[in-house]
Amino acid sequence: MHPVKTKYPIRVELDAVARERLGKPLNVCTVDDLDRLVDELTAEAHKLFAEIDKLKADAAGGIAAALHATPHVAITDAQAVAEGEIVDMDGWGVVDFHGKPLDRVSLALHRALGEAFPRADTAGVPTETVRETFPDWTADEAKVPFWGNRGELLAAYLTGAVDTAEDGEPAGYLFATPPIPALGDRPVWVQPNGRGFTAMFPEDY
Repeated sequence: MHPVKTKYPIRVELDAVARERLGKPLNVCTVDDLDRLVDELTAEAHKLFAEIDKLKADAAGGIAAALHATPHVAITDAQAVAEGEIVDMDGWGVVDFHGKPLDRVSLALHRALGEAFPRADTAGVPTETVRETFPDWTADEAKVPFWGNRGELLAAYLTGAVDTAEDGEPAGYLFATPPIPALGDRPVWVQPNGRGFTAMFPEDY
């Protein structure tokens, strides 16, 4: 660790403090003067540290509240959809998740589903027809319906999603799956959005 550099030698700074607090230069201060000066500075330092601790606690509480608060979906959700960061699953397959519609996914997750299962979205095509048409199907594709839409593909992986709430935390704020090989060994997170749920990768949060 490098020593702290000051603009002036420390004695000059102490002399300035003594003149300000005691009304006399440092070289004429008595031991009692210096003890009083030290007591004053120590008391002020304790007050400063206490205020810093309070600010840190307030900041931590604000972060925790923000993490567990219901998001302002009326604004943020609409903006995200308009900007293309969130995809409305209407038309891609809205599925049920814990009794509510999973009607939003992040753009990155939506693309990943399409890349992992390019032969999805063939709604209504019989399984055997798809097998005959695409004989090179993979083991990952076999985990989900060949005829499924993207919502159904996602739902097949969300069966492994668990509530991440710990003791004392509100339940149902964040669900998470184990890493999914077909999606790049990434887990999927699911959060309430005010109407239903939004699914995303952790990096999309």
